[in-house]
Amino acid sequence: FGLTEKTSLGLGARYEKSDYGIGGGFRDYSNFSVPLDVYFEYSPKLELSAGYRYRTNDVGGAGTLDSDDHFLSIGARGEFTPKMSGQIRIGYA
Repeated sequence: FGLTEKTSLGLGARYEKSDYGIGGGFRDYSNFSVPLDVYFEYSPKLELSAGYRYRTNDVGGAGTLDSDDHFLSIGARGEFTPKMSGQIRIGYA
């Protein structure tokens, strides 16, 4: 989403589920996460970012393995050199 001429917002949701049924020794598993990133234009080809992600994990039949976590990050995306583009993110969970 474009907020201003030089800032934008990225928001998403992800859900994964593995259902192994009965037997096999595996546990059912589900994961839900919501990332939020704010991008600031540093130059026409490079954006800086600040982000947050909430994630919850549920492991079927094993309440002690369930977890929730938070991830804070800063980063950059775009063209770093004429031959290298991508995204880098450094964070704390």
